[in-house]
Amino acid sequence: MTGSPPVTENGSMATRIGPVPYRGPWPRWLAQSAMCYDTLHRWPRHVPSRRHDAQRAGDARILHVTLPLPLRNRLAELILESLHDPEARRGLEAVATVCADPRALTHVGELPARVPRDFFEERAGGLQVKSGWKEYAAELRRRSGRAWRAIRDRPLDPADAPLGTILAAAALLFDAGLYYEVHELLEPPWMRAGGGAREALQGLIQIAVGFQHLANGNVAGARGLLADGCAKTLGRRLHGLDLDPFARAARGCFEQVASRGANAAREFDWAAVPRFPTRS
Repeated sequence: MTGSPPVTENGSMATRIGPVPYRGPWPRWLAQSAMCYDTLHRWPRHVPSRRHDAQRAGDARILHVTLPLPLRNRLAELILESLHDPEARRGLEAVATVCADPRALTHVGELPARVPRDFFEERAGGLQVKSGWKEYAAELRRRSGRAWRAIRDRPLDPADAPLGTILAAAALLFDAGLYYEVHELLEPPWMRAGGGAREALQGLIQIAVGFQHLANGNVAGARGLLADGCAKTLGRRLHGLDLDPFARAARGCFEQVASRGANAAREFDWAAVPRFPTRS
């Protein structure tokens, strides 16, 4: 993103890579957003190792397996489309329900049309996460469940939602610990914005990305992005929202990460993560 050097997974300066071609099946805008993310933020490629969960509920400190890119991207697409598409929302409900109770449905044909068919297979009298994704079943259950609980009671947004509506949706996702999805949601308006609004949106994205890096165990990346994001949101307003209290609280999180060094991913107090700024 403009105005801030990209960072690699270990926090060093990134070398800009060439464009990633669109191969679907997610919409072109989501593929372009992911391309921008991987190019500018160097989102960690899938590493099948145990990581710290960013879940904010209670004092949860759950080790999990990071979702591989096909699962992460398909689920993110479904979550974001659930904000405005009733069929996608039915699909998200079904994913969350089946992940929580594999016997809720028994046949793949019972799934709503928007559920990715490569998520589940018929096994043991119900629908189970496919054998090839078995080790990621718990994380898929956690992320889909948090998304469904955050979105289920929200009225459907227009497909071309204005910035205020997008920020309200971002607040729901951020407060549910869905930091990657916050980035995907805010990047299109950032790409369209200019001036102070562009910098403020960039700062919000960087803070969300920083917390996701921390959840994935990437302390250096988290430290750099939290610092950059706080610098861009301190003392700012965006679409009538006062970002300063959020930025100051996020700055406190940065200081906690910096002070704990290599142990930050294990010792960070996730209760300190502030709620996303809203009008209420």
